Amino acid sequence: MIKSIISICISLIVFLIVFFIRGNNYTGILDGLFLASVASITMGLFSLITNLGFFDLIAYNGARFNNFIHQYKGKSFNGVFEYSESKKEKRKENRYVFLSYLVVGIVFLIISIIYLFVFRK
Repeated sequence: MIKSIISICISLIVFLIVFFIRGNNYTGILDGLFLASVASITMGLFSLITNLGFFDLIAYNGARFNNFIHQYKGKSFNGVFEYSESKKEKRKENRYVFLSYLVVGIVFLIISIIYLFVFRK
């Protein structure tokens, strides 16, 4: 629920920024809606890719570097495989976290397409 609210807020902020920069006209509304949908869909796709474990190697190396810099004595992993398996367990709880971003992006995209065909001059 919170991710949906965040996704809607981010899309609305992108829409308003583009709308006020482009002006209060047909292209300002259309560009704002389309760029808001692209931003939300992109966040959803990156969330999906992250949820599939594509960036685990990069995250593992970042965690090791952070432990090295700060001399962290907390949870340590013996390798990338152990780190990846621990992340898979955490991801089972939030398996469909990316859907809120994709749904909001698709809704904004549908609104922009409808707006394009209805109000086209």
